[in-house]
Amino acid sequence: YDAVCICDLNSGDYVMRFAGYCAHYGLPLRGSINEQLPVFIKEFVCEEDCEHLKSWSIDSLLKCLEQEEAVMLYFRSSAKDGYRYKEVKLSYFGKLKERLLLTMRDIHERTMQEEANKQIISDAYQLALQANQAKSEFFSKMSHDIRTPMNAIIGYADLASRHIDDTERLKKYMKNIQSCGQNLLSLLNDVLDLARIENNKTEMEYVISDIGADFETWVIMFLNQAEEKKQTITKTKHLLYPYVYMDVSHVSEIFINIISNAIKYTNNGGVINCDISQVPGKKNGWCDVIITVKDNGIGMSDQFLKHIYEPFERERNSTISRVEGSGIGMGIVKRLVELMDGSVDVQSKIGDGSTFTVIIPCKIASKEESIAKRDKGT
Repeated sequence: YDAVCICDLNSGDYVMRFAGYCAHYGLPLRGSINEQLPVFIKEFVCEEDCEHLKSWSIDSLLKCLEQEEAVMLYFRSSAKDGYRYKEVKLSYFGKLKERLLLTMRDIHERTMQEEANKQIISDAYQLALQANQAKSEFFSKMSHDIRTPMNAIIGYADLASRHIDDTERLKKYMKNIQSCGQNLLSLLNDVLDLARIENNKTEMEYVISDIGADFETWVIMFLNQAEEKKQTITKTKHLLYPYVYMDVSHVSEIFINIISNAIKYTNNGGVINCDISQVPGKKNGWCDVIITVKDNGIGMSDQFLKHIYEPFERERNSTISRVEGSGIGMGIVKRLVELMDGSVDVQSKIGDGSTFTVIIPCKIASKEESIAKRDKGT
């Protein structure tokens, strides 16, 4: 205890003892409780808590003791004591109820821990509310995006049934049904991919990559798609280390999501620049692989860039921009890059286009290691 005090209710006198480490600021160790209580409050209690304690008197405390075995008072000590939290316990001393026992102890650490725990619980509660809200928005947007192609499929199927003898119309309707089906399948695959990542079900598999050849393959996959919109895709390579250990399938997925968006949101005749480079890494024997995709498309606002990695977020939805997309791809990109201890950055301006830069740390491999792995069939 910091202090122990016994008060004689008949005489109103008290005797007090302080612990050796606890200063009593000139408060007499003996005296009248009614005279010295205001002095104690003034000298020992912080200003913010003084008014609360001044409302208590010996008579009011005794009334409380008629119903309770003990009365607990809490306050913070004055600046001289460092504003520490204190607890005072009052109870009768002896069966005759002629004396009061007052004990004071320091509960600062306990109180601070309780406050910290309350903050943790409050923060967790707020996060739970946000997660629940995000889940509701997620399912709301997902159901909308699923209904759109589903309604189109049903509509085209109905039209096809009405014109079953018109071969040309049937071809058109079947093509539209196939396109809507592909969009729906792509959406569901993205949702499943995102769910696997969120639930830590994604396993990384690092193999030796001929990074230049893999990059060429990723770009080639989109040449026909770009040609349909009369777009130009350029590619440049600045490689210091031809072979690296990399999760090729997931890096490919990252690149595919970014370049497919570049093609979607770049107008006919636009230009998309793809670049891959390397710089020495922070760790010996490692390098940073830098993949950059730059377009001169419709661009994005600063406001949207704050939410670009949130599921189902789109700068312009399909109704306004007439571009189909789920808004999940960039969320997948962000999470996959983080799983590989990398980073992704985007710079964009409406009307000027966007530039995505992905940096992934990779362990450097040698050509001999690559040949050995190939000979082993891995």
